[in-house]
Amino acid sequence: MTPFSVIEENRRSRKFNFKFREATNAAKAHVGWSGGANVPTVGIGKNLHHVDGLNQSRVRQLLEAEGNLSKDVFTLIGDSGSTLGAAIRSTQDTLKPIFISVGHRVSLASAIKIVKMSCRFRVPEPIRQADIRSKACLRNHGLS
Repeated sequence: MTPFSVIEENRRSRKFNFKFREATNAAKAHVGWSGGANVPTVGIGKNLHHVDGLNQSRVRQLLEAEGNLSKDVFTLIGDSGSTLGAAIRSTQDTLKPIFISVGHRVSLASAIKIVKMSCRFRVPEPIRQADIRSKACLRNHGLS
């Protein structure tokens, strides 16, 4: 199996939080490509901010629309007509989606499959574990 690196883009690491376009795709592609590793990468965000006509409230309306309550994957298409990524309900119990975009050497369909396979809870397990352990480390060093 090919190793995957998962990049979480959230408000702690970047001011812009999560954009699907050039800046983040370039960063994900650079991480996957740099150092000769050529490792596939996937972009994951917990929040969505305004980009190409899409924003959190518009996506929430889409998710809550009649007939969409049973769907778990929504392709996000901006006002320009470009496919920007996907919003997915990672578990059956969650109403709040996570946002997926491609990085390096991974299609959107593959990125969605990878993320869904790694979710026991709302956030994919590698990111969840990193978050838990980093918070524990901060607590142990009196920094939280």
